[in-house]
Amino acid sequence: MVEKTPANLQISAFTHSHPHHLHHAGLSGMDHTDARILHILQRNARTPFLEIARGLGISGATVHERVRNLEKAGIIEGFTARIDYKKLGYGITALVSVTLEHPVKDVASLTDGLMAVPEIIEAHNLTGDTDMLLKIKAKSIDELRDLLTKKVQNLPGVRRLSTSIVLDSPVQRPGIML
Repeated sequence: MVEKTPANLQISAFTHSHPHHLHHAGLSGMDHTDARILHILQRNARTPFLEIARGLGISGATVHERVRNLEKAGIIEGFTARIDYKKLGYGITALVSVTLEHPVKDVASLTDGLMAVPEIIEAHNLTGDTDMLLKIKAKSIDELRDLLTKKVQNLPGVRRLSTSIVLDSPVQRPGIML
């Protein structure tokens, strides 16, 4: 069950049932309880540790210690908020395929240039015909065009761009459901 608060924050209630997607075999040092904690935090990172503890039948101190250990192990990288970019005026999402002149040589210098463009919210090195895939948020088509022609196209090593505009995103998950 998901409840909307006045600030449109999602608060998820969880049950005592076990997530059906738990696959923790092979995850170094993780057990079933760690996987259940991760599952709850993926759904709502703001779930209080005491609420998690009650749901799992363990102490709050145990949840705190396990989360701290998952952070130390690098399994939990941080906690973030999901932002509705459209409500902030960024109504355009574009996926941009980048072809580089010399993929092996150009990636390092290109990465520095990409980091300087805040509208680029993701960049992925790929195999296949496309060397890199960018996810870009823009306020308008005009802003996207200017961003691509004045900034991205001029970055070191960029040979060609191919842009697709996202119409909608019917599947968006916080991550793999454990």
